[in-house]
Amino acid sequence: MAVLDTITPPPSRLMGVVGAFVDLRIGGLAIEIMSDLTDVRLYDIGSSPEEVIELCAQHPTDVILVSGDFFPHVETVRSNLAKRGLPSPLWIAFIGPPRVYSHEKANALDIHVGVHVDDFTHERWHTAVSAADRYSRCNKKPLRVVTATSTDLPRKTLASLLGPCGFRFGSNFQTHRDLLTGVLTQQPDLVLFGHSMITEVGEVRQALRSCNIIEPRWVLMLAHVDPLTLITAATIGVKHMFTSDQLEPVEGLATLLRSFVESDSCAESPLSRVDAMLSVARDDDDRAILRLLTTGAKNDVIAARIFASEQTVKNRLSRMMKVVGVSNRTEFALLLTGTKMPPPRHFSLTDDIPAPRLLPSPSDTASPSDTVLPSPGR
Repeated sequence: MAVLDTITPPPSRLMGVVGAFVDLRIGGLAIEIMSDLTDVRLYDIGSSPEEVIELCAQHPTDVILVSGDFFPHVETVRSNLAKRGLPSPLWIAFIGPPRVYSHEKANALDIHVGVHVDDFTHERWHTAVSAADRYSRCNKKPLRVVTATSTDLPRKTLASLLGPCGFRFGSNFQTHRDLLTGVLTQQPDLVLFGHSMITEVGEVRQALRSCNIIEPRWVLMLAHVDPLTLITAATIGVKHMFTSDQLEPVEGLATLLRSFVESDSCAESPLSRVDAMLSVARDDDDRAILRLLTTGAKNDVIAARIFASEQTVKNRLSRMMKVVGVSNRTEFALLLTGTKMPPPRHFSLTDDIPAPRLLPSPSDTASPSDTVLPSPGR
């Protein structure tokens, strides 16, 4: 029988650290400060790329503590470690006198700047390591982003939030011509756009498709969920979105946006549910009916807008509701706006319904509904 409280707990693994300092006076300061950290072992200090590489090869290194004057050698160390098949440790800038560093250069090199000599404590060190670890994971593949909004404020805000998480922001575009040129020249992974730019995005998507050009991921940004905006965005084939309440925490937003690029999964997005509902539409008139339905328009108003009889509208609505599995207009409208999940019973989108063509090809002729669909305000 063993008395549990007398058993010695297993020792925790020491964090291996290598120093990279051209100015060895700062290296000595780092050694002195870090000597108080019981679960950290600073193996040695290197003043040249060759010395740091050899130290990392000899010891299991988790973190390289680096000063600003060593920044020009960071890529040399990384590339040589890769050639030897060794992982590149986390890089954390040790900021001590003289303060030879720049935040911009550190960000460009994926170095976390956060440990200053004046506030170097046990808690501060582990906070910096955790932040650097998250930063490193986010920066495995930096994502190029441009915005399309009526003002430049969203781009500036998002750039300040997401910049440390591996997002590189380009320009903001306010017309479809500028946006098309920007997509072609900057080749972004993501285009974040506001509701006022939906029409322009649709025109750009059509132009890119006509030239068989690979598109970026289009992400709708909304201050609040507006049903008509969701319908309009889904109609032009946009599948991803986020709202203002998803800005915080920043790590969560970064993960969400990265998932849009790295995965086709968007099943939980309101836009994906709206898109599923739109799949029951066989032609432009069906889509016009669905879009007008979400505005609360009655059958007679819808009939007048699409130049059809009221009975035709009733028949079309009845057919589409039967496929979806709902029994009334209100429930159908809730599904269309993405505010309610589709019912499990009888829900199938494969009942002899052709896949919708959301954007007409240049050879298509215009439908009467093309001139009557309400467009989002600019």
